[in-house]
Amino acid sequence: MCEALLEREHTIFLAGEWRHGHGAGPLEVIDPGTGAVLSRLRHGSAADVDKSARATYLRDFARGLEARRDYLVGVQMHSNGKPRAEAPVAKTRALRIGSPVEEGTEIGPITTSAQCHKVLWMVEEAKSDGLDCLTGGAIDRDGQFVKPTIFRDVPRDHMIWHTVPFMTVFEEINRNSPITLKYNQ
Repeated sequence: MCEALLEREHTIFLAGEWRHGHGAGPLEVIDPGTGAVLSRLRHGSAADVDKSARATYLRDFARGLEARRDYLVGVQMHSNGKPRAEAPVAKTRALRIGSPVEEGTEIGPITTSAQCHKVLWMVEEAKSDGLDCLTGGAIDRDGQFVKPTIFRDVPRDHMIWHTVPFMTVFEEINRNSPITLKYNQ
């Protein structure tokens, strides 16, 4: 281990990788237990600190974008004249339904016939209550393959808001009010 660290002599760890520092002279890293020199690192300069800060900021910014991806897609879709609901609908329609043993399958069958009938009954109840079914809610093929389903504007007191087996509930939320939705799946 000491040899591997000594190979990095005169380098510093910046932005996820070892780089040559621009500061003055080496700094010895000493094992407090043995007093042995573990490594010699070059002092960092103000430029090194700036690089590290920029890299950290960009990494955190990228993580923030990724965490808010769905919201940002919705904003972009809305600003291009498309309803926010169209983005998840297109993505949902593109999902590959099939047997779990088939390569590329993203959605498999519902496990029991009784559960399949319950899901279809719940979809029909939601439709008969006037809920807007944007996609899915029907049998895809022989067997217990139900198309992924998206409803819009589901009231919080509606049955499918609280019991969401194997389907997606999508609600358009006022973009100015942060809200966390909990789905029981």
